[in-house]
Amino acid sequence: MNFQNPIFKLEIKSRLRIKKLILAIIFRLGFMGFVFLLIPLSNIGKGLLALLLSETLLVLLFNPGSVCMAFSSDFSRRSIRDLALTKISPLSIFICKFAGANFYSFIIIILSFLIMLIVSFFNENLQFMPLMFAHIAIIAIAFASSVIGLFFSVIFNRNIFTSTLFTYILIIILIGSVIIPGPAITRIKNQEIKSYIANVALYASPFIITSRALGSIDIMRTIYMYQIADPIVGPGFTYPDWRYAGLLYFGLSSIFLSMAYIVFRLRFYRIDN
Repeated sequence: MNFQNPIFKLEIKSRLRIKKLILAIIFRLGFMGFVFLLIPLSNIGKGLLALLLSETLLVLLFNPGSVCMAFSSDFSRRSIRDLALTKISPLSIFICKFAGANFYSFIIIILSFLIMLIVSFFNENLQFMPLMFAHIAIIAIAFASSVIGLFFSVIFNRNIFTSTLFTYILIIILIGSVIIPGPAITRIKNQEIKSYIANVALYASPFIITSRALGSIDIMRTIYMYQIADPIVGPGFTYPDWRYAGLLYFGLSSIFLSMAYIVFRLRFYRIDN
C-alpha cells in the first residue's frame, strides 16, 4: 500500500485530529476497562486473559461499524462517484479506505501490546511469545470483523442501516458461537456428530482463539469451561489449536475481501461510465 496515496492520507488525517483521536482512544479504553471488570476471570487471578478477551470484544464490536460507516456513508454521499472521476485506481481507494477505517483499533492493539510487553519485563510470569501470539490472534479477528462490515457495506451499497444490521447479526453469531448452538447440541444423541458440531462452534469462537493463543493460561480450567462447554459436549474434549483457527479466520476473510473488492470494482466502473 502506498502511504503517499491521497486517499490514505485523507483517511488518516481525518482520524488524527487531536480531539477526535483522544476521544476515540479514551472511549475504546473505557469500554475495555468496563468489560474487563464484568469478566469473572479478572477476579480469579486471570487478569491478563480477561484483558485480552476485552480487547477481542472491542475489535469485534467497533471494527465492523467503522468500516460500515467508511464505505456505506461514502456511497450514500456519492463520494465514491467523485473518486471515480480521478486517476486513482479502485484498488487503491478500496485498500486505503479499509485501512483508514481500522486506524483506531490498530492503535489500541499496538498500545495494548506495548503496555503488556513493558509489564512483562517486571513480571516473570508474563512471557513475550504468548503475548505476541495472543495479539496476532486479535489482529486476525480484527481483520475478519472488518471484512464482515466491508462485505455487507459493498453488497448493500448506500443502505447504511441494512449493511450495519446484517453485519452485527453475524458478529453476534460469532460472539455466541459456543453458547447459541448449545441447546441443539445437547439434544444430539450421536456423539460423533455432537463432537463435530461442537468443534465447528469452537473454531468459530474468537474468544477461544484468543484464549488458546495466550497459551500460558489453561482455559480448560476456567469457570466458563465448567459451566458452559463441558455440559454441552461433555468433559475431556480438546479445544482447537489457535493457529488453525486463526488461519481459517484469515483464509475465509481473504475470500470475502476478494468478493467485496470485485463488487466494489464493478460498482466503481459503473459509476465511472
